[in-house]
Amino acid sequence: MASYFIKVAGLGFIHNNWKTEEPHFCLSQATAKTWTTREAALGFGSEQLTPRLKMGWELWELDDETLEPVILPRSLFESQRG
Repeated sequence: MASYFIKVAGLGFIHNNWKTEEPHFCLSQATAKTWTTREAALGFGSEQLTPRLKMGWELWELDDETLEPVILPRSLFESQRG
């Protein structure tokens, strides 16, 4: 079963102790907030991050011990495509 993480460049992953009025970030997946569905993670990002941050955020999927990007900000995606 896959887990989903949200990461903000320069800040890290959303911390599992995230509070809307007091946002927390972390570098480790071990302390990062996870979602069991892509839709739930996207909903959090759309409702909590997009209105507050002036930068893009990334959606990552952990499946079978492999962490892979699902959604990257357009500028990061284009730089990785080459």
